[in-house]
Amino acid sequence: MIGGKPVASEPRKITPLIKVPFVIITTAAAGAILVCFAVVFLVSPGFQLAAVTIFDAAVYGEIGIASATTVKLVFIVMICMMILNYITKKTRLGRGMIKSAAI
Repeated sequence: MIGGKPVASEPRKITPLIKVPFVIITTAAAGAILVCFAVVFLVSPGFQLAAVTIFDAAVYGEIGIASATTVKLVFIVMICMMILNYITKKTRLGRGMIKSAAI
């Protein structure tokens, strides 16, 4: 309680401490959602889910196939993240989050 009522001073103390973790958690959630979309869009009729292929290959001892499929999935996610980053920079959609994280 620094020079005021607790109701008035607490938001001034807590809000700056919450901003950075909020942005980090939001970014992590967005990344998790992107991975979910990658898994969904890699599935089409006649093809196996990438996660199932990775798990099955690992269970049967085919570590090379599991590793290659994992690397492909990681590259697909990285490319999607780069495309989203490029779109965000060009359209300036992410400007509000960047400014709030720096405060």
